[in-house]
Formats: sequence, structure tokens, C-alpha cells
Amino acid sequence: DTKNRLWVGTESGLNLYNREQDQFTRIELSGNPENESTIPVSAITESRNGELFVGTLAYGIYRIDPESLESTYVAVKHAAQTNDLLVNSLVTDKNGNIFAGTIEGLFEYSFADKRFVPSKFKAAENTIVISKPIQSLLLDNDGTLWVGTIADGLIKISSSKKSPGIEYFSITNKRVLSLIQDANGNLLCGTENDGLF
Repeated sequence: DTKNRLWVGTESGLNLYNREQDQFTRIELSGNPENESTIPVSAITESRNGELFVGTLAYGIYRIDPESLESTYVAVKHAAQTNDLLVNSLVTDKNGNIFAGTIEGLFEYSFADKRFVPSKFKAAENTIVISKPIQSLLLDNDGTLWVGTIADGLIKISSSKKSPGIEYFSITNKRVLSLIQDANGNLLCGTENDGLF
């Protein structure tokens, strides 16, 4: 994070590395609606004000206070309206917007409502909501949001004033497990049993 702390999400929960003691400290995710003792952590991102947002496998999203390290469950407005949302990826863009790639699509944190709501994007004369299951997210050097889906390839969401819009790339019908931009600006996509694109 911006305080040079190392956070690690595992199947056993959220951990913070203590450099002085050379050990990890487990951070409890309180307010757990299911009262589970172990919550698998799948994604972590930091907001502009230093709060951490933690995505979990089937237990939704939590917000961690950077000073007290206390956690708060963050509501998500989604179709199922249950607390068992599977979150695969979280990113924060240069404007401070926080996106969550989930099994139910793409969500964005509403700072006014203090919850995640479906992301809406303008494309031509329509407003588009991405409800396809998402595995991975990447914000490239230009601020373009790349969305790796579970079975529908790759989605490019450009917020550029010159050419805003959404493009779909059918590179695979399997999971796009990882996205990275190399030093030359090329996008690399790691897929499930389909290779690297």
C-alpha cells in the first residue's frame, strides 16, 4: 500500500506482513454476514484515502481502515441480493474509482452510498452494464479498463474523450485468468488451457 505495507490475501484470510518481526498478522474481517471464521481473500486494492478494499471468494467485499485495521462489510447491489458474492478482481483507477470484477459482472464503488453498484458505461447512444462473469481486471497506462471474463473473452472499456466505448474480443471461451501490460504497452492475456494471447 502507500505506507509500504505488504498485504497478502489467501484461502485462510487477509494477512499483513510485519517487517520488524518478520511475520504475518492475520486481519479479521468483522461484520461477516455468514459468521465464518475463515474468509478466503481473492483481491485487494487501495483507495485514494488509503483504505483497503478486500474481495473474497463468496463473502463479498470488505473495507479496511488504514489506521485501526478494523474491517467493515461493504454492501453490493446485485441480482441475487445475498451476501455470498464471489469477487475475483479489484482495481482503482487514476480518478479514484474502484471497480470489482465478480461472478455477476462489473461493479463500481459509490462513495455517496458507501456500497458497490453495477458499473454503467456510455457507448454510442446506449448505457451498457457488464453482467458477464468476470475473472480479471487491468487498468492500462492509458486508463483503459480491460475485463477478462470467465467464458466470453476480453472486453475493452475506453473512457477516452476521443474514442469512448466498449469493444469485445472473442480470444477464448475459457477463463482469462490474468492480464498484464508489458514495458512496450502490449497487453498479455493468460487463459485457462488456451495459452497466452
